[in-house]
Amino acid sequence: METTTFGVGELMAYAIRAGCREVIVGLSGSATNDTGIGMLSALGWSFRSSDGRRLLHGGAGMLEVSSIEPPAPGTLATLRACAFFGA
Repeated sequence: METTTFGVGELMAYAIRAGCREVIVGLSGSATNDTGIGMLSALGWSFRSSDGRRLLHGGAGMLEVSSIEPPAPGTLATLRACAFFGA
């Protein structure tokens, strides 16, 4: 439960900062089971427990997620301008 999709999110963020507006993410049997928390964390989302602790990205914190905070408005606007595809 310590694997994470954070690196996928970092690659997506890099591509978006470089001007990419269409992102294709390959979905396969990577054995990473964090429900995308890592990827979204790298893109600016925050995941918190019921006592307000910010959860680290990775599968271990999935069951503790009580609230999700979106990224800053400017980041969110950039993400909304993008199209994301799973393949």
